[in-house]
Amino acid sequence: MDIDKFSADGYLVVRGAVDEATVAECRSLIWRELALRGVLPDDPHSWPVLAEIDGLDGEPFAKAGLAPALREAYDALIGPGRWRRVDVGRALMVRFPAAPTRLICG
Repeated sequence: MDIDKFSADGYLVVRGAVDEATVAECRSLIWRELALRGVLPDDPHSWPVLAEIDGLDGEPFAKAGLAPALREAYDALIGPGRWRRVDVGRALMVRFPAAPTRLICG
């Protein structure tokens, strides 16, 4: 883990930190919420520039946020025992690679 790079750039990449099955569960829940807002995975014309989703906490998001590789990163950056778990899915922003058309909040 490159702490100096984090200090210089303000972010840290932890590749492969969350297993594929958990990522798939999170992605499925996100698309389900987006579909309720008319945003469909196979219809780029329905994609807003940015969508805000509230309240997607749950087991897959908790599992992702507490993955061993991420816990190790939290400990290295913040210090063991100096951080606490938060509900990761509660405030989720989704950016789409589409031309600006609309903004969905809520």
